[in-house]
Amino acid sequence: YLVFWTIVIVAHAWLYYRESRERELRTAQLEALLAQTRLQMLSMQLQPHFLFNTLNTIAELVHQQPTAAERMIGGLSHLLRETLHAGLVDRVPLSQELALLDRYIEIQRARFGDRLRVTVGVPDEANHALVTTLLLQPLVENAIKHGHIEITATKHGEQLQIAIADDGRGLPSGSLAGGIGLDNCRSRLQTLYGVSAFALSIANRPTGGAIVTVSLPWQ
Repeated sequence: YLVFWTIVIVAHAWLYYRESRERELRTAQLEALLAQTRLQMLSMQLQPHFLFNTLNTIAELVHQQPTAAERMIGGLSHLLRETLHAGLVDRVPLSQELALLDRYIEIQRARFGDRLRVTVGVPDEANHALVTTLLLQPLVENAIKHGHIEITATKHGEQLQIAIADDGRGLPSGSLAGGIGLDNCRSRLQTLYGVSAFALSIANRPTGGAIVTVSLPWQ
C-alpha cells in the first residue's frame, strides 16, 4: 500500500506540474500574440498619420511648385514600399532605419529646399544596434520645419542613446508632453521593452531648439 500510494502521489504531482507548465506556456504565447497585435495596431496608426501629413504637403505644392510636387510623389512611392516592408519586423539595424529616414527627408527637402539640413553622427558600432522599426521618422517630423536637425547615436554601457535636436525656438511648456508621433513611439517601446527598460524624453535646449532623447537596451 505504501508503494502504491507513493506512486499515485508522484504521478499526480507530475501531471499537475506538466499541466502547470502547459498553462504557463499558453499564457506566454497569448501574451506574445497580444503584444504583436498591439505593435501592428500602433504601426497602422502611425502610417496613416505620416501619409496624411505628406499628402497634405504635396497638395500645397501641386499648383505652386508642380515639379517639386511630382518629385515628392515619386519619393513617397518608394518610401511607402520600404515602410510596408519594414513594418513586417519589430526591430531593424539602426543603419536601415537611418536609410528609411533619408527617404523621408528627401521628400521634405522638396518642400523646404536647401534650408533643411540634417547632420547624422553615428559611429559604426551603433549602426549595427537594433532599434524599433519606424522609430526615427515621427521623432524627426516635428523638427523638420526648423531647418537644421542633428541626429546622434552613442553606446552608454548596455544602452543605446539616440538624440534628435533642432535649432528652432523650442517648444512651449504645454507641448513638451508630446503629440501623436511621440505617444505612438512611447507605446511601441513600452510594448517591446517594458516600462523600465527604455526612456523617451523631450526638452528644450539651453542654446535654443528642442531635443528628443531615446534610450534603448543595447542589442
